[in-house]
Amino acid sequence: MPNDPFSLDPSGTLDMFGNTALSSGVGLGVTAFGDFAPETAPEPANDDDPDPTPPAPAPALPIALPQRSAPRRQGDRANFYLDDGEDRGLAASWKERARLSVAAILTANEIERHNIPVTREHQQRLIRFTGFGASELANGMFRRPGEVDFREGWDDLGSSLESAVSESDYSSLSRCTQYAHFTPEFIIRAIWSGLQRMGWRGGRVLEPGIGTGLFPALMPKAYRDSSYVTGVELDPVTVRIVKLLQPKARIIEGDFARTDLSPIYDLAIGNPPFSDRTVRSDRQYRSLGLRLHDYFIARSIDLLKPGAFAAFVTSSGTMDKADATAREHIARSADLIAAIRLPEGSFRRDAGTDVVVDILFFRKRKVAEPEGDLSWLDLEEVRAATQDEGAIRVNRWFAQHPDFVLGDHALTSGPFGETYTCRGRASVDLEAALNAAISLLPEGRYDGEPTKIDIDLEDELGAIVDLRPTNVKAREGSFFMDARHGLMQIVDGAPVQIKVRKGRSADGIPEKHVRVIGKLIPVRDAVREVLKAQEQDRPWKDLQVRLRIAWSSFVRDFGPINHTTVSISEDAETGEVQETHRQPNLQPFRDDPDCWLVASIEDYDLETDTARPGPIFSERVISPPAAPVITSAADALAVVLNERGRVDVEHIAELLHRDSEAVIAELGDAIFRDPTDSSWQTSDAYLSGPVRTKLAAAEAAAALDSVFQRNVVALRQVQPADLRPSDITARLGAPWIPASDVVTFVKETMGAEIRIHHMPELGSWTVEARQLGYSAAGTSEWGTSRRHAGELLADALNSRVPQIFDTLKDADGERRVLNVVDTEAARDKLQRMKEAFQNWVWSDPDRTDRLARVYNDRFNNIAPRKFDGSHLNLPGASGAFVLYGHQKRGIWRIISSGSTYLAHAVGAGKTMTMAAAIMEQRRLGLIAKAMLVVPGHCLAQAAREFLALYPSANILVADETNFTKDKRQRFLSRAATAVWDAIIITHSAFRFIGVPSAFEQQMIHDELQLYEDLLTKVEDEDRVSRKRLERLKEALQERLESLSTRKDDLLTISEIGVDQIVVDEAQEFRKLSFATNMSTLKGIDPNGSQKAWDLY
Repeated sequence: MPNDPFSLDPSGTLDMFGNTALSSGVGLGVTAFGDFAPETAPEPANDDDPDPTPPAPAPALPIALPQRSAPRRQGDRANFYLDDGEDRGLAASWKERARLSVAAILTANEIERHNIPVTREHQQRLIRFTGFGASELANGMFRRPGEVDFREGWDDLGSSLESAVSESDYSSLSRCTQYAHFTPEFIIRAIWSGLQRMGWRGGRVLEPGIGTGLFPALMPKAYRDSSYVTGVELDPVTVRIVKLLQPKARIIEGDFARTDLSPIYDLAIGNPPFSDRTVRSDRQYRSLGLRLHDYFIARSIDLLKPGAFAAFVTSSGTMDKADATAREHIARSADLIAAIRLPEGSFRRDAGTDVVVDILFFRKRKVAEPEGDLSWLDLEEVRAATQDEGAIRVNRWFAQHPDFVLGDHALTSGPFGETYTCRGRASVDLEAALNAAISLLPEGRYDGEPTKIDIDLEDELGAIVDLRPTNVKAREGSFFMDARHGLMQIVDGAPVQIKVRKGRSADGIPEKHVRVIGKLIPVRDAVREVLKAQEQDRPWKDLQVRLRIAWSSFVRDFGPINHTTVSISEDAETGEVQETHRQPNLQPFRDDPDCWLVASIEDYDLETDTARPGPIFSERVISPPAAPVITSAADALAVVLNERGRVDVEHIAELLHRDSEAVIAELGDAIFRDPTDSSWQTSDAYLSGPVRTKLAAAEAAAALDSVFQRNVVALRQVQPADLRPSDITARLGAPWIPASDVVTFVKETMGAEIRIHHMPELGSWTVEARQLGYSAAGTSEWGTSRRHAGELLADALNSRVPQIFDTLKDADGERRVLNVVDTEAARDKLQRMKEAFQNWVWSDPDRTDRLARVYNDRFNNIAPRKFDGSHLNLPGASGAFVLYGHQKRGIWRIISSGSTYLAHAVGAGKTMTMAAAIMEQRRLGLIAKAMLVVPGHCLAQAAREFLALYPSANILVADETNFTKDKRQRFLSRAATAVWDAIIITHSAFRFIGVPSAFEQQMIHDELQLYEDLLTKVEDEDRVSRKRLERLKEALQERLESLSTRKDDLLTISEIGVDQIVVDEAQEFRKLSFATNMSTLKGIDPNGSQKAWDLY
């Protein structure tokens, strides 16, 4: 595929932390109507404790922007507008729309490639770009991954799109099909008419998700010279087109949730992308748990000036969902002027969807202005429940203003039961009805102060968008000294100046606090440098000297960092004596994320108010693997397995100062040589896994060299017993059953010659059986007239559940409706076919023997690995305890293979097993620092048992006093700046520990690749699964942001030095998310838990 050298870089947002996660997935600036769960469904619980906003040390002063050079004029470039009576020429057929969209892309390519002036004729072609969100377009224009051909009749169009854009742009267009549903022109014109009626007078306009700019294109003439549009758009192809259509607008390519904008707009307008995904990447809105379209509306309103307007087209869920969080947030700063409900089918012609939508008009209140009518926050019943149908509850606004409902409230059957809809009225022209509703809006409502705009200024963005700083070392909340501005702090990603109190003024922070912070900054930086050097195994002694100098300088001026004063008071009512501890040296620095790291470096004595340097001043607190203490060949084997991941007899001999033959003799049946590659393996590894295959290889090798005879003897003892045919389920579509057997089954039972193609790599079966569509056996005995036996056979082989739809025609066009009777008939025939195949497959003795052999060789070929820890002596453990065999097996499994699940019964001694495994790995130098994560109620017990088994162990325990927000940072700092055998921490505290951002990004990348691979297995017609996978991909991108911001901004797991995590009661962390290509699968929730992801 040719690359377009002028295509835009999709990473259009400025990223302070090198994080490319996307949080909105905005496509074409239009509402996405897909097959999502209804908004009244309960949201997944989020058990994260909200991080309270730390008190600011003083009002922050934004840094003045540098003087800008004179703006450059736009020349002859003109924005594209559609006047009254003009339209963009929307084609009648989907194929023609696709052709015009590709033509628009090619036009944009030509303009950019040759740098030619954009004419009105060019723009008339560009405005016809509609995206590919309608199901007909999405299924036709994008070939199914892994397939060579497009859907029948779409080859030329699909190929033309592939050749017109780069590979990355093509992927973006495909991803955005779940959002790309354009707003009809008559709705946009009505919205502008409503704004005119209410008296809006122009100014700065914000459209988040601008698409191709249809809203500004339909802007009335009265506003064109007095309005300046800022649009945000994610899709790079759409960005290129809208920039050519609206050259005098400011178009920002990027994610709205990660685009920093100032609250300076006079109007927010548009059609936000609909999605049931929760936005968590925006720290300011994370605790609200807003869905994507609600987030767009809420944040856009927050970016308005007092008195400004907002007008949005959105799903009815914004107004009707039972959870009023989004509405309540909006109501804190804005009033609802009016809402207009459009019936289902309003978007059918333009977007190919029947979703019910609302047009919402808001006004941003001025300072100290009282709240308006709040009735729209609640729902009201407009029809009581009956025996046949449930009650209908809608937003109270619509209950009280029926003239603004352009249809009839009703219930319809959906995938999740009865759902609300608004049915259109056959005798009512929707456009006329909408204009009538607009005429009911209040006149002259606008009382804001519109910004005066020079539409020709290209550099308008300088006063609008505050871009994030690019200094990746400056973390959120960090203090630093600037030679020009003095004390500064990173606030919301931007450097701000801290105001210093002057004289008797109460504004700002005291000068002494500035001096304290100024002295702690070099201490903090020196600590970080020492930890970083030790983590990366670089020289660190000189850095410790620098740390000591910085610390000594602070102590000389202000005393110990942890200097504490204690005051005692008595409660007047209860008489209870209370102690109050104040730390005047740390208090000014507590807003800095490294406050408790700095506090942990000294050993402070409260009684004497003195401190001495802690271990980080002289020791290596993040240690390299310790030199192992090896007393036997088994010890040496464990060390070699950890260092090299395999058995290396020569290296074991070196560690023991013996020859290889002596080592092999001492290890005996603990190791075996694999004849296939001559490598040495431990017995539990070699005598497990595909042992039938291994036995065949060993027998062949023993015939040539008798040294492998012991391999044969050992492998024969672990061979699994063959399963009988009665133990094997032979279902249609099982990958181990050859396609030829299925062909034979059809021939013998249905009398038809068919062809079947099986692609095991994709898990797909293709059936060519047209003759079954014309025979009685295919349409009556084994199939139905609506779905013949060949089609049902394909359903069975591909694990699909048949669904049969009828196409109904009405005034608005065609729509598909599930035919329940025909569907059930087809499913009955499918079940009969499956049962017949299971009976047939074992009816022939030769076939039975052959298939049973295939199944046993392929699936009954695995012997579980067995671990033997009987050789363990556990040096350092208390002689008062004798561990059981299952405990030693668990210990050895952890030592030799790492990841282990101890599925032992209650009371089986799992805590001691974990403690012994940790200490043994520490003794052998396999790990440097372990973290034991336990439930809160088991914390004390775990500590007691650990020390009972290993009395001399050096452990750090997080008791109940370490759980508070201000103390958990100090605890983690102590964990990082000292040498510990184990750190014991609770489940609840564990979630506040992050991982390095690069590691998180790689994990996200790997997960995304898995979903990309699964997309290749999704049927082209299975839009539900495809959209679900796209949402899962975006959720992963969102998670990268939300995880990094959710945790305390302190130390990562790497900086703490932890290289092994042991979790007690691990079932609390179960259930990672997964994807399935069986769209009708019930009873399975593919959404994972946050705790599972934290551990993963």
